[in-house]
Amino acid sequence: MRFRLEALFSCLLLCLLVAGAQEPAPFASDELRALDKTLTALAAHGETRTVGVLGALGMGTGAVVSPEGRVLTNAHVAAGARYAVVIWADGRKGLARLLGISFYKDLALLELIEAPKAPLPFFELASEGPELTDFVAALGHPGGIRADFRPAFSFGRVNRLGDGITVSGFLDYTDGIETDIPLFNGNSGGPLFNLDGKLVGINGAVSFDTPSAFAVSLENLHKYLPELENGLLELNENLSARFDNPLVERIFRLVDRFTLESLERSAASERLFTLSEADWQARKAAAELAREQLGLNGQARRTPVAGRPAEAPRDRVLEPAFAELLAQRAPQVLTLYRDGVSLGYATALSAQHLVTKASGLGGGALEIELLGARHAVELVAQDDEVDLALLALPEALLEKVSWEVSAFPVPGQLIVALGHQGPAACGAVSTLWRRVAPPAPDWVSGQRDARRSQRLLKGMLRLARALRSELLVELIESYQRSQELQGSYDGGNTPRAYEQVLQHDAPIGSDEVGTPLIDVEGRLVGINVARAFQGTNYAAPAARALALLRLVEP
Repeated sequence: MRFRLEALFSCLLLCLLVAGAQEPAPFASDELRALDKTLTALAAHGETRTVGVLGALGMGTGAVVSPEGRVLTNAHVAAGARYAVVIWADGRKGLARLLGISFYKDLALLELIEAPKAPLPFFELASEGPELTDFVAALGHPGGIRADFRPAFSFGRVNRLGDGITVSGFLDYTDGIETDIPLFNGNSGGPLFNLDGKLVGINGAVSFDTPSAFAVSLENLHKYLPELENGLLELNENLSARFDNPLVERIFRLVDRFTLESLERSAASERLFTLSEADWQARKAAAELAREQLGLNGQARRTPVAGRPAEAPRDRVLEPAFAELLAQRAPQVLTLYRDGVSLGYATALSAQHLVTKASGLGGGALEIELLGARHAVELVAQDDEVDLALLALPEALLEKVSWEVSAFPVPGQLIVALGHQGPAACGAVSTLWRRVAPPAPDWVSGQRDARRSQRLLKGMLRLARALRSELLVELIESYQRSQELQGSYDGGNTPRAYEQVLQHDAPIGSDEVGTPLIDVEGRLVGINVARAFQGTNYAAPAARALALLRLVEP
C-alpha cells in the first residue's frame, strides 16, 4: 500500500510540474506592441475590402472576394430581393445582383451590375482555419452605415470551433466559429480574417446574453462559394434549386416590382462624404505596403497567446501587459458625484483640474472623491461639440499630471480604458475621427422605414402561403421573429450628436464615462463620453481635452 501511495504521489507531483511548465508566460509589453502593429496594418488592409450592403429587408456588411467586386455576405442580409446596394468605404455605391444564396448556411454572393473599371482589392480565402485562442479581426457597420461610410474595426479571440450553435432559433452555426469579438447588428455579413489578412469566416450572429459572436466557417466558404457562383438557392439541407428555375424566377420578378426602384435610387443618390480618388488610392497603397512589411502574404501565423485557455477573453489576456506599461505612469481617475450620487468619473489633467463628460452633469453640487474624502469641484469650461467639461478644485490637491498625447491614433490601434483602480477594459480603435450627427438619412443609418420592411415580409408571407410552400412560410416567419429579437438587442446609453469622436470597441460600462483612453505607449488618446451599444463606444479627442485646460492654465 505504501508503494502504491508513493507512486501515486510521485505521479501527481510530476503532473503538477508538467502543468506548471506548460503554463504560458504573461502577455508581455513587447508582445502587446507587436500585436498593436499587426492590428493597425490589418485595419488598413481590410477597410478597402469591406463594403456596406443595403438589402431590401435590412442592412449589413460584406466581404469583397474577387477583383471583379463579388461580395460575400449573409443570407439574412441579402434576403427578400434579387438586388442590393453595395457601398465602399470611399463612398462609392453600386447596384448588385444576387448570384446565389444559402439560407441553410447563411451565405449569399452578390455581383456588381456595372463591372469596375479596374481590379478591386479583395480578401483571399485562407488555406486553413483559425485555432482555439487565436486572435482574429473583423470589420463591419455596427448600428448602421454611417455618413463617412467607413467600416468599424474590432478584434478578439477564437473561443469555440465546430460545436452546435443555433442563434435565436433561426440561424444555424453548427460548424461555425465562436469568438469574443464585440459585434452588433450591422456587422452581419462582414469579414472575419486572420493575422495574415486572409478570410477565415463571415460574421453572422451575436449572442443576446453573452459577449460572443458567430461566423460561418472557412470550410463552408470553400465549399459554398463555387455553388453560389453557379446560382444556388438553398433553403435547407434537403431543399434547393437554381436561380434559373422558372418558379424562382417568377417569385423574384414579383418581388422586383416592390424593391428594385427603391434600391436603384439608393445606388444613384449622391455621397454624403466624398473621398478624393487620390486619397483612396493612397489608402489602398498604404494597405498593400503594410501587407509587405508585416509579411501578410505568408502562411497563417499563430498569435503570441496561442495555447492560452480559451475561457480567458481578450481583456484578461491583454490587461497584464497594459498594467506593466502603465506601472510608471500614475494618471488619476476619480469618482465624480452630484448631490452625493455617483455620476461617473473624471480624469485629472493637472494638479487642480479634471475633465469629464459634459452632458448629464446638470445642476447640483459636484464633488470628487480623493484619498477617502469628498472635495467640491466647479465647472469652469465646456466643449459642447465633443461633450467635454473641465472641472476645477479650489486648490491644487492632485499629484502633478503630465500627459503625452497620441495626436493621431489609427484604426486597429490597441487601447485601454483606464479606471480608478487600473485597466478597466482593453480593445482597439475602430474608426477615427467620426462625426455623429442625428438624424442620419434612413438609408445611411440602417433604420429605414420599419413599416415598409414589415409590409414586404407580410407580402412575401402571403405569396408563400398562396404557393402552399410550408417551408417558405416557416422560413419567413422565423426571419420575422429573428428581426424582432435582434432589433431589441441593445446594451448602452443612446449617445447625443458629436462633432468629432473616436470610436473604439473596449467593453466599458455605460457609467464609465469620463475615463481616459490610453495607447500601448501610455499616451492619452481620448476621454470616454458614451457607450452606444456592444462594441461601439465614443471618446473625445485628447487634444480637445487639453485645449480646455489651456483656457484656464495657459
